[in-house]
Amino acid sequence: EEERSAVSFCSNCDAFICQECVDHHKTRKFFKKHEMKPLQRVFEQGGKKENLFKCSKHKENCKLYCHTCEEMICTVCRSIQPHHSHEVSYIDDELGESNKTILTQCLSSVRTQRKEIRSALQEVQDSKASLQQQSENALGEIAGIKEHLFTLVTARCDGLAAKVREAEDKGRRELERRERELKVS
Repeated sequence: EEERSAVSFCSNCDAFICQECVDHHKTRKFFKKHEMKPLQRVFEQGGKKENLFKCSKHKENCKLYCHTCEEMICTVCRSIQPHHSHEVSYIDDELGESNKTILTQCLSSVRTQRKEIRSALQEVQDSKASLQQQSENALGEIAGIKEHLFTLVTARCDGLAAKVREAEDKGRRELERRERELKVS
């Protein structure tokens, strides 16, 4: 028979159950009212591991985890076959090491994300400085073009004004000449 890892604790059955049993509990009418809690929540709510882990063979508290069989065992199980030659560790140590591994992975992930955020922040700051420099350059060019156009427009207007004055002067002289001719006649 294939052994599966426990994922929940059923208070009514007073047992740790695998995912298949959890599914069974949810779909069978007989188990509908059973209260199941995920293992992590059981431990977070202060459940004492020693009282929760009961050996089904010896009715003792399971304090050890057999890595070979991937199951929790009591000290009696450890002293007899098949577990007596297997690699085992205390459940507290195993859970602590598991949490340490998870925390290390999370910390590594946070550090990586932090580096990425710092890099992205530096890119934004560099882009902001570049945008400001480009804006200042463009405003400088616009001011130069404005000055150049102002000079051209002013010169053109001065030229047109000179032509208008010249045309007025020429027209006045012609009119004054006619006026004199008319007065003499």
